[in-house]
Amino acid sequence: MRPHDTPVQYRPSAYPALPDGPMAVTDAWLRNRRLSEHTRDAYRRDVAGWLAWCAARRLDPLRANFLHVNEYGRALENTVSARTGRPLTPATVARKLSALSSWYDFLVKLRAVELNPVAGADRPRVDRDHSGTVGLAPDEVDALLSAAEAETGPTAARNRAAVALLADLGLRVGNWSR
Repeated sequence: MRPHDTPVQYRPSAYPALPDGPMAVTDAWLRNRRLSEHTRDAYRRDVAGWLAWCAARRLDPLRANFLHVNEYGRALENTVSARTGRPLTPATVARKLSALSSWYDFLVKLRAVELNPVAGADRPRVDRDHSGTVGLAPDEVDALLSAAEAETGPTAARNRAAVALLADLGLRVGNWSR
């Protein structure tokens, strides 16, 4: 586990606006969102990463401004992914900042902060028409559909429908397994 994945322990008295601490607010924020468990976990890690970054700088996250968020964004852009060994992609950095912005919007609603510091911060440009996710080649999709068509048995129709939906709609396994 990387250090920024571990929630920082805060003394509740240090954050009177968050008497149970930032991670308790994070859990409340996530309970109020319609998200998959995978997304909840990612957002929880995103907020924990921000809180760890703030703690390392002795910065109260409730007093952060857009300059701090910009500095954090640049730090993320230079962070090497443990999974790929490459710098985080602009899409990953944008997602982390988006999660943080949503978290701060929640804090604004709770009146724990006056303004969302992420709202004025720079975010990486992400090409919405391009994805780094590698999908199946057309001939691989055809082979998969043919294999499903050839299947017989009590679950054959269901399996064909599932494969057709996954292929035609570009669904991910995470969407399907819920």
